Amino acid sequence: MNEHSQETFQKNIEEIKKLYEERPNVINTELENLIRRERDHVIVTEKKSLLGDIDKELFFNSIISIVIGLLGFINIGKFENSAMYFFGYVFFLSGYYVGTRTKGFGIIFLFSHGITGLAIMIGFTLSGILNSPLMSDNSTNLYNYLFIAGAILVIATVLAILYNLSDNLKSRKYFSLIPLCTYLLGIAMIVLFPNIMNLIYNL
Repeated sequence: MNEHSQETFQKNIEEIKKLYEERPNVINTELENLIRRERDHVIVTEKKSLLGDIDKELFFNSIISIVIGLLGFINIGKFENSAMYFFGYVFFLSGYYVGTRTKGFGIIFLFSHGITGLAIMIGFTLSGILNSPLMSDNSTNLYNYLFIAGAILVIATVLAILYNLSDNLKSRKYFSLIPLCTYLLGIAMIVLFPNIMNLIYNL
């Protein structure tokens, strides 16, 4: 290490100490993440793995996003405008990722695109069964099921907002998967509903 690099290093250490006095938990978490990333980088470099440099958290986010899209094929063609699910899906994903990655302002985008897209996905999925005799029979089981699915989607939205606003949550490895997984659960319940409503009704 040359003299200039050592001097810069010492300045950075002093700056970290000052920041630690203000936000010790955040600084400790960030330093732990830095050390882990560097260790992982060394291991990957030593192993020379072809795909070792893939961001695992981003990879799993991508997989979950794809699964949400694939859910649309469950009801494709079963009722009119069922393909609108995919139109809403594009809006939902764009709103979700901007909404969780752009602090503050992203929340507006989460609602203007993400929630709008989600409403389209859900609306066109449920529109095919609104006139079902089972729905008009005021079945408690059916409405309880939809209420639970709706509550899960609300929780997912709250988690997305908290993730947007909190640096502590962003620093926690894999926490970004939690809001998206919660959305996946709620959306899956809605998408499957037209196919299992007879079973739910008879419970």
